[in-house]
Amino acid sequence: MIGYHLPGGRLAMKSLTIHKLEEPLLVLLKEKAHKEGKSMNQTVKELIETMVGMKVKRQDSATSEFKDLCGVWSSKELREFENATGAFEKIDKEDWK
Repeated sequence: MIGYHLPGGRLAMKSLTIHKLEEPLLVLLKEKAHKEGKSMNQTVKELIETMVGMKVKRQDSATSEFKDLCGVWSSKELREFENATGAFEKIDKEDWK
Protein backbone atom coordinates (compact mmCIF):
# COMPACT_ATOMS: atom_id res chain seq x y z
CA MET A 1 0.00 0.00 0.00
CA ILE A 2 1.38 3.40 -0.91
CA GLY A 3 1.58 5.79 2.00
CA TYR A 4 3.68 6.91 4.86
CA HIS A 5 3.32 6.62 8.63
CA LEU A 6 2.26 9.53 10.80
CA PRO A 7 3.00 9.81 14.51
CA GLY A 8 0.99 7.22 16.40
CA GLY A 9 1.36 4.64 13.61
CA ARG A 10 -1.43 6.00 11.43
CA LEU A 11 -0.98 5.52 7.71
CA ALA A 12 -1.30 8.61 5.51
CA MET A 13 -2.35 7.74 1.98
CA LYS A 14 -0.79 9.23 -1.12
CA SER A 15 -2.85 10.82 -3.86
CA LEU A 16 -2.57 10.27 -7.57
CA THR A 17 -3.48 12.76 -10.28
CA ILE A 18 -4.12 11.63 -13.81
CA HIS A 19 -3.71 14.32 -16.45
CA LYS A 20 -5.33 14.61 -19.87
CA LEU A 21 -8.00 11.91 -19.68
CA GLU A 22 -9.72 11.48 -23.00
CA GLU A 23 -13.41 12.42 -22.90
CA PRO A 24 -14.69 8.92 -23.91
CA LEU A 25 -12.75 7.36 -21.02
CA LEU A 26 -14.05 9.95 -18.57
CA VAL A 27 -17.62 9.32 -19.72
CA LEU A 28 -17.22 5.55 -19.27
CA LEU A 29 -15.76 6.00 -15.79
CA LYS A 30 -18.61 8.31 -14.78
CA GLU A 31 -21.20 5.87 -16.15
CA LYS A 32 -19.60 2.96 -14.30
CA ALA A 33 -19.47 4.91 -11.03
CA HIS A 34 -23.09 6.01 -11.39
CA LYS A 35 -24.29 2.50 -12.30
CA GLU A 36 -22.55 1.02 -9.25
CA GLY A 37 -23.59 3.86 -6.93
CA LYS A 38 -19.98 4.76 -6.15
CA SER A 39 -17.83 7.85 -6.34
CA MET A 40 -15.44 8.32 -9.23
CA ASN A 41 -12.58 8.03 -6.75
CA GLN A 42 -13.80 4.67 -5.41
CA THR A 43 -14.46 3.38 -8.92
CA VAL A 44 -10.98 4.27 -10.17
CA LYS A 45 -9.34 2.84 -7.02
CA GLU A 46 -11.19 -0.46 -7.46
CA LEU A 47 -10.28 -0.64 -11.16
CA ILE A 48 -6.60 -0.08 -10.36
CA GLU A 49 -6.66 -2.62 -7.51
CA THR A 50 -8.21 -5.21 -9.82
CA MET A 51 -5.78 -4.56 -12.67
CA VAL A 52 -2.65 -4.81 -10.50
CA GLY A 53 -3.91 -7.98 -8.82
CA MET A 54 -4.69 -6.61 -5.36
CA LYS A 55 -8.36 -7.43 -5.68
CA VAL A 56 -9.96 -10.38 -7.43
CA LYS A 57 -12.52 -9.35 -9.99
CA ARG A 58 -16.00 -10.32 -8.84
CA GLN A 59 -17.92 -12.63 -11.14
CA ASP A 60 -21.33 -11.10 -11.88
CA SER A 61 -22.80 -14.12 -13.56
CA ALA A 62 -25.18 -16.26 -11.54
CA THR A 63 -23.50 -19.30 -13.08
CA SER A 64 -19.91 -18.19 -12.45
CA GLU A 65 -19.51 -20.64 -9.57
CA PHE A 66 -20.34 -23.46 -12.02
CA LYS A 67 -18.01 -22.24 -14.77
CA ASP A 68 -15.77 -25.28 -14.43
CA LEU A 69 -18.80 -27.47 -15.15
CA CYS A 70 -20.32 -25.51 -18.05
CA GLY A 71 -19.19 -25.32 -21.66
CA VAL A 72 -15.62 -26.40 -21.20
CA TRP A 73 -15.50 -29.74 -22.96
CA SER A 74 -12.39 -30.71 -24.84
CA SER A 75 -12.72 -32.13 -28.36
CA LYS A 76 -12.11 -35.59 -26.93
CA GLU A 77 -14.89 -35.18 -24.35
CA LEU A 78 -17.29 -33.98 -27.05
CA ARG A 79 -16.53 -37.06 -29.20
CA GLU A 80 -17.05 -39.33 -26.20
CA PHE A 81 -20.38 -37.66 -25.41
CA GLU A 82 -21.58 -37.86 -29.01
CA ASN A 83 -20.58 -41.54 -29.20
CA ALA A 84 -22.37 -42.31 -25.94
CA THR A 85 -25.57 -40.48 -26.94
CA GLY A 86 -25.59 -41.21 -30.67
CA ALA A 87 -28.48 -43.67 -30.33
CA PHE A 88 -30.75 -40.82 -29.25
CA GLU A 89 -30.30 -39.17 -32.64
CA LYS A 90 -32.01 -42.06 -34.42
CA ILE A 91 -35.75 -41.71 -34.91
CA ASP A 92 -37.77 -44.88 -34.83
CA LYS A 93 -40.61 -44.24 -37.29
CA GLU A 94 -42.68 -46.93 -35.62
CA ASP A 95 -42.91 -44.75 -32.49
CA TRP A 96 -44.70 -42.05 -34.50
CA LYS A 97 -47.47 -44.09 -36.10
